[in-house]
Amino acid sequence: MRNLTKKPRRIRIGQPKTSNFRCDYDMVEARAAGIPMKLVVSFETSDLGEREFFYDQLIIKSGDNFREEINLYAYKPSPVIVFEPFINLGFVQIGESKVHKILFKNEGMREDKITLKLEGLESVQVNETYFSIPPKKSKEITMTYTPREAGIFRGTIEVDCSG
Repeated sequence: MRNLTKKPRRIRIGQPKTSNFRCDYDMVEARAAGIPMKLVVSFETSDLGEREFFYDQLIIKSGDNFREEINLYAYKPSPVIVFEPFINLGFVQIGESKVHKILFKNEGMREDKITLKLEGLESVQVNETYFSIPPKKSKEITMTYTPREAGIFRGTIEVDCSG
């Protein structure tokens, strides 16, 4: 946050109403013009319950009736699965197999269970169709494609993430 006026201002920061959120900052009598002020907002809870997220507000007040409300949201930890959505195997001869590795990464904070659905893809095989990935870990899946006829093959592997 920065004082954008041309004179020093007293800036008041109202703490969030719930005890889960907290705002820390350096208290100064008046903030000089153009000088930034760092606000550190933290969230802590021991009970996630059934909520999807927690909500509160931070209220900033200053002279000349300035008032700004900053919405605060804290979402439950969740899995974040990352993978390359397109696979280009290039030219593959009929009767020969082409092997491709697909890397699934969980960049989130919770484990996720993944199901690969290959409906109508008889020429495609994967070594695992159901697997789990812990937080901050990755899993490599091997896909094998064996064409039965000439032409361009296009298909969809559905990735179902339960988390």
